[in-house]
Order: sequence, then structure tokens, then C-alpha cells
Amino acid sequence: RERLPDLKFDTIIVKGVKPSQSVYINRKLNFNKKYSDLQGLKSTYFDLLADDKISYINPQLVFDSSRQQFNLVLDVTLSKPFLAEVGGNISSSATNQAFVGLTYRKLSRIGSRYGVNAYFGRFYSSVQGEVRYDLPGAQPIFGLVRAQLARKDYFKNATYFFEDPTPAFIIENESGIAIEMGHNLGSKTKAAIGMAGGRRSFDYYQTNNFGRNDTADISQLDFIKPQVGIYYNSLNKKYLANAGMHWFIELAFFEGKQKNIPGSNLVKSLISSQNQAFYRLKFHYDNFFAKTGRFTYGLLVEAILSDQQLQNNFTSSVLSAPVFEPVSEMKTIFLESYRAYNYLGAGLKVIYSPLRNVDFRVESYLFQPYQRIVNQGINEIPDLGVSFPPMSFVFSGRAVLHTPLGPLSAALNYYDRENNKFMFAINFGYLLFNRSNFD
Repeated sequence: RERLPDLKFDTIIVKGVKPSQSVYINRKLNFNKKYSDLQGLKSTYFDLLADDKISYINPQLVFDSSRQQFNLVLDVTLSKPFLAEVGGNISSSATNQAFVGLTYRKLSRIGSRYGVNAYFGRFYSSVQGEVRYDLPGAQPIFGLVRAQLARKDYFKNATYFFEDPTPAFIIENESGIAIEMGHNLGSKTKAAIGMAGGRRSFDYYQTNNFGRNDTADISQLDFIKPQVGIYYNSLNKKYLANAGMHWFIELAFFEGKQKNIPGSNLVKSLISSQNQAFYRLKFHYDNFFAKTGRFTYGLLVEAILSDQQLQNNFTSSVLSAPVFEPVSEMKTIFLESYRAYNYLGAGLKVIYSPLRNVDFRVESYLFQPYQRIVNQGINEIPDLGVSFPPMSFVFSGRAVLHTPLGPLSAALNYYDRENNKFMFAINFGYLLFNRSNFD
């Protein structure tokens, strides 16, 4: 083996694809003289292998005796151009939903992807279309356009209606379009800048005392949203992950017009509008940082810093506030105790895995708002409370079986609310949603 030549090369030969596709692959590898050995090419090679338009690469080093040098030969198999996805979630609660998605992928001198998906359910419905282009090179960049319609009906997932003073009739509608461009910093990290715009509206009653002939209050915001952020994701699963890390820091600026249309239960009957302009800085860090034997330990930290202002009633102010939702079921119910314009949320996860596809998860979180939104009455403008009020807590215990069709889980969660503090839920599938412009 000592007599063998060094494993160095200065030529890459791409096989199995068209010439224009070969140009994309060489640009993505960004091969030049500084990558003359396998170690130097390793990171960009795995970035190429992670490209969703490439299915498989068979690499070979072929020795050229005339030059006493190796050639790196890559035999590339492309992914099928069309990808169809079917899924959803079957739940003991009202969060049953179905999902369908269709994606078309094309590889030429640039990479492109065209996709559409839809969610159907009592609680959540959404349609989203997305177009993305990838430009390889020494500084690879991407650009995408995404359009979405989404609706959440918290009323259909409320099981404690008459006993709970928290308003139960809440419907959230969102429509918008987003444009984003950025730079891929490897296969797991990106830096991006973008612009979004659209409308978000809430239909709601401020109390549960309403009749069939009453009309709900409506608050709607027409907005534009420039933003910039850095994102990293190495989690091993899209849902109920148990390894890897996900973090991002994002700065967004919202500007638009807020319109409030009072319902029949209000003394105030005039439509009011006001201009809105505020920034929001969000930091999210989720890391499974240690593993000892069958135990895995994780840490989650999330913080929001914002100068968002109160609206003309309590319910609308709370609905428009950012929300801390470390447990997936929290995304399906209205929990005002975990909403604030500025907050810090943090917690620990302990996962015990007695078998390869079985997890027992225990999670505990605290939520510390800077100021809570204080209700001054149904016809009154709300107020902000004292700085650093008492914290709220979240506890979750969950058993998970990861099956080929999706995770089967049974969870018992504790939330800080006046009634029904404990919530038990069985879910089979993925309790996921399209990302909102306000997440």
C-alpha cells in the first residue's frame, strides 16, 4: 500500500446526466485546484448528495497512468421529477387532518422546484404553493416565492366551552405571499432575507355569552414584513425528533393597517382603524445536547423582543401576540397564559429509548413574560401589567412508537389555565402545519 500513489486528483468526470446537468453538479461542487484530495471535497460532496434533485451518487477514483494522477468519476442518479406525498394526523381530539402534496423537481444549469400542498381538517385547513430556484457556485444562492391560504378554527377544538371564561369562539384566517433569497452555508445552514405581505384576521367573541343571532368581532391586519435571519437544522425527524439541533435568529419588521369591526355584543359600534409598525426579534434554540446509554437530554430556549403595541380590546391584543408553544398540542388550542409581546421560554427534555423505535419523553418548560396583557373589561382598552410577573409552566409526558407510516404517541400535558389544566391526547401521524408569516 505504501507503493500506491497518493489519492489525489485534479479532474472530476460526471456521468449519468445531461451536459447541462453536469454543469450544475460541477458548480455545486465548486471544484478547483484547492480541492485535490477527498478530504478537501468532503463537505461539498455531501452538500451535493443532500440536494433533493439527486437520488444517488456512485463515486470512483480511476487512475490515469499517463499523468500519474487519479480522476474522480461520479456516476449520478437523479431523483424522479415528480414527488407525491400523502399523510396527516388521526387524533383523539378534533385535530384530525389530511395532507396531500405534489412537487416537480427539475435539474439543468440551475435547480428548480415547484410544489403545492394542502391540509384538510376541522381545526386547520391550508393551501400553499411554492417555487424555488437554486444557483450553484462558489457562493450558492437560492430564491423562492411562496403563496398561502390558511385557517384555524379554535372553536372546533374547544372541549371546555361553557365552564371556561376564556373565549372559545376564535377563527384565524391568513393569506399572503412571501419572497425570499439567501445563501446556503452548507447543507444544514442558510442565511436569508425576504419580504412578505398579506392579511391576517380574527373572528372572535370576547366572552362565551353569545347567541345564534349575535355577530362576532373582527380584527384584521393588512401588512408587509421585511425580514432577515440565519437558520440551522440538523434534527433527525420532522416531528418528535430525538437527536440533532435546530436554531435560528430572525429579525422582522411589520408595517400595515389594523381594522377592528365590533360585533353585536359591544357597546362600541363604530369601525376603527390604526396604523401598525413594530419590530420583532426572535431567537429559537433546540438542542439534544447529550446522550448517555438509552437516555437523551435536550434543551430548548426561545426569546421574543418586540415593541408591538396593544390593540383596542383584550382578546385581539392577546391573539396578535407571539406565543410560546414547545409542545405540539399547544398549537391547537388557545392558551392566553403563554402569549406576550416580550418573553423568555426555556425547558429541558429527557428521552428514554428502551428500543430503537420507542421513546418515553418527559418535558418541562417555564414561560416568563416581560409584561402580561391585562383585561380591563369587554368594552375597555387593555393594559400591560407589572414587569416580570409570575411565570407559567408546561409539563408533558409522552410515549412514542415510531412506525413506518408515522409516529404513534400518547401524551399527557399540563397547561397553566383556569380549567382543564391537564390534556390527554393520542395522535397517529404528523401534527404539522404550514409555516405562518407570524411564527
